[in-house]
Amino acid sequence: MKKLLFRLISIAVVFCVICACFAGCASNPKSRAIYLPYYNEDAFSSNYYDSGVVCENEYWQLIWDDANKLVSFMDKQTGNIWGQIPEKALNSDMTLTNSIRSAVYVYYKEASTLAEKYAYSYEGAVQNGNVWVNEIENGLSVTYDFYENSFSVTVDYVLNGDTFSTIVDPRKMSDDGVNYITGVSVLPFICGVENDHPTDWMFMPDGSGAVIKPTTIGSMGVEGKMKVYGDDLSVHQYYYEAVKQQVKMPVFGSARETGGLVAIISSGAEQSSICWNMGSSTVGFSSVYPFYRLRGYSLEKTPNGFGWTALNYIQFFDESVVESVFQVDYKALKKEDANLTGMAKVYREYLEKTHGLTKSNAKETIANYKFVGATVQPDFFLGIPTTKLFPLTTTKQVIEITDEINKSIGSDFSLNLVGFGKSGIDEGIVGGGFTVASKLGGFGGYKKLVSHLNKLGVNSYFDFDIISFAKSGAGFTKGSDSAKAPNKLSLTFGQLNTVSHVAYTDGYHILARSELSKAANKGVKKLSKVENAGISFNSLASTIYSDYTYNKYRNVKNMVVDVKEILATAKNKNLTISSASANDYAASVSDILTDCPLTSSKFDFQTYSVPFYQMVFKGYKPMSSISLNITAESKDSLLSCIESGTTPSYTIIANYENELRNSNHTIIWGSVYENQKEAFVNDVKATSKYFNSIKGAEISKYTIVNEYVKITEFDNGVWAVVNYGDTDYESEFGVVKAQSFITGA
Repeated sequence: MKKLLFRLISIAVVFCVICACFAGCASNPKSRAIYLPYYNEDAFSSNYYDSGVVCENEYWQLIWDDANKLVSFMDKQTGNIWGQIPEKALNSDMTLTNSIRSAVYVYYKEASTLAEKYAYSYEGAVQNGNVWVNEIENGLSVTYDFYENSFSVTVDYVLNGDTFSTIVDPRKMSDDGVNYITGVSVLPFICGVENDHPTDWMFMPDGSGAVIKPTTIGSMGVEGKMKVYGDDLSVHQYYYEAVKQQVKMPVFGSARETGGLVAIISSGAEQSSICWNMGSSTVGFSSVYPFYRLRGYSLEKTPNGFGWTALNYIQFFDESVVESVFQVDYKALKKEDANLTGMAKVYREYLEKTHGLTKSNAKETIANYKFVGATVQPDFFLGIPTTKLFPLTTTKQVIEITDEINKSIGSDFSLNLVGFGKSGIDEGIVGGGFTVASKLGGFGGYKKLVSHLNKLGVNSYFDFDIISFAKSGAGFTKGSDSAKAPNKLSLTFGQLNTVSHVAYTDGYHILARSELSKAANKGVKKLSKVENAGISFNSLASTIYSDYTYNKYRNVKNMVVDVKEILATAKNKNLTISSASANDYAASVSDILTDCPLTSSKFDFQTYSVPFYQMVFKGYKPMSSISLNITAESKDSLLSCIESGTTPSYTIIANYENELRNSNHTIIWGSVYENQKEAFVNDVKATSKYFNSIKGAEISKYTIVNEYVKITEFDNGVWAVVNYGDTDYESEFGVVKAQSFITGA
């Protein structure tokens, strides 16, 4: 008996060792996060002190002012200078603040207060004489030594053909491990424009896009930042901003009388944010600029009685730093190209080179309809509280409704099927079990639906949510297959539904990043058996998150690569791909784009919402809007569709019972087909001629006439004038009635 026990223990030990070895392999040492060197072990030296032109090429001169420790770049084609300090500020007699004089803002966690603070390089390094400069190939490497804070940051300024770049490598930073570095911003005022200047403006890709006219607000102005590709889903949010849109592209820029500058975060975008400093009378200039998040973190509410800090929430940062190199490439625009379409052209060319953006062969339609399958509702069994699946739309009802729509507008529309899995639009098992709920017709009913749509010539896309789940099943468990926080505990959240975007209190898990490909393949395998089926991973296309199970997933690293590989796998199985509210990397490799943004967040400092997203993708991908029937201002949303060239979309359910009145899913209201069927086709009929005329066309020119009137012109000669105002407007194309539009060619 003792020998048997000994053998069992030995086998268990060997098994644990083998598992540890496999775990070590899975951690992928090549992608291991790094630790910053200790500040007191660093030594700094310079071999370059002179002022003047450091290097140049056909397009640029890199200029260094050693007396003031300033870097700038001269565009040789126009003579414009884009520098650390805006040219107008540099040549004026105004008093410059530390913020506008600084090349670098370094964010750090202050040990005594647990707060994240930031230091300016002008105050922390330049004034103390602690800036070290060295020549490198095609540029300069500058180290800013914040002696009093015991940390340092090195920035490389490099000429690269028709662009110049700023490069930040975390391995060239150091801190003392007490006040440790958490983030960095570089050249915060290189896109700076003078406050209240009549022609200067800035651009940031908030939602569909936003133009900012630099109006003086007060002595402090306003400042803030938005995460590129959306907030890290692994960071628990204690509040939700209903009006907040999402930054879907790592691009920003500014324009002035003599030309423009467009900036692209070409490396480290997943960990970056786009910031603004707007309207300060003290600074005198406004700007948009990048921020790099070096360490991932979790956010926790401050416990009661934790009185020695004034913080409501505490950021608990990861101990190590991602090894991503952060790079921004800046390209100058001539005066005639210093506009939104010029910036969009530059960015589209970037996507073609880096993310494989090509023109889609998918059918472009004049309308899109999103059918919602089911939702989980409270129920009782023998007096015991339980839940049941409530069918909102069965596969048979989808056939009946699409037949009716087909009789009204023809077959020139597409369908999205969401929430048809075992738990509907609520979180259940991963991917809804990769099947169709029996109450909705089962998978057999879905195949009949697709066969019927094939005969009509209507494409459909079946959605799998492979990110959030509440129960074990479909080959995934809540324990081992959940993403982990920096403390290695499973990430559990109040429910935030990916369809209706409503927050609840019930907990749900996020699938481990290492399991995403496995989950996606289950959906691909299921649909690849259905002729002419389309697939979507809507939550995947618009979401980024960290997973601290393995180092290569820290701080949302490799999310872009993972998503692109998953979508490529689906394409290789001859499935057409639809992506909702897609970030640029997912949009570039998808066949059709749905839920495209129509506005920016409309923050107080933003002057105009603009269709920059559509300027990039229109003509390359068929695009449809967010659902107009569940927007607050459906008429304005339809006008935005006209302005941006985005096909209108609508959400539909077939069944409604009074028990749904307490549902948290706001998509139910205004989506019942019988109540809204005229609205589901009337707008389409009124706009079909226009949307047919711009199929495959790109936006070639976009003009903001005033706050209410916008003109969009396409490369095939079609134009549209939209008037959001309350009075008629006489444009060069004709009179546009209030709250209306005109089109032509």
